[in-house]
Amino acid sequence: MPDPTLFGTAFVPITFDTFRYWKARSIEHLQRLNDRVMEIHRIQQEFGYCAIPDDDDDDPSPPYRTALLQRSKELGVIRTT
Repeated sequence: MPDPTLFGTAFVPITFDTFRYWKARSIEHLQRLNDRVMEIHRIQQEFGYCAIPDDDDDDPSPPYRTALLQRSKELGVIRTT
């Protein structure tokens, strides 16, 4: 479990017992992180999988879907044709 932060932490499950997280540096940053997590869940529901951004990719900016789909396609884990 990550150390607590003043503004919160966004989590995305990877398996039933592992997860990736990003620590927020402000309320606005937490909102962007959570928006990206919600988009990851939507892509997972639609395609069955979504590439999870690296730990160092902790300052996302919209649009999230485009970047997430592009990364997933680069890894060869989804087709969007």
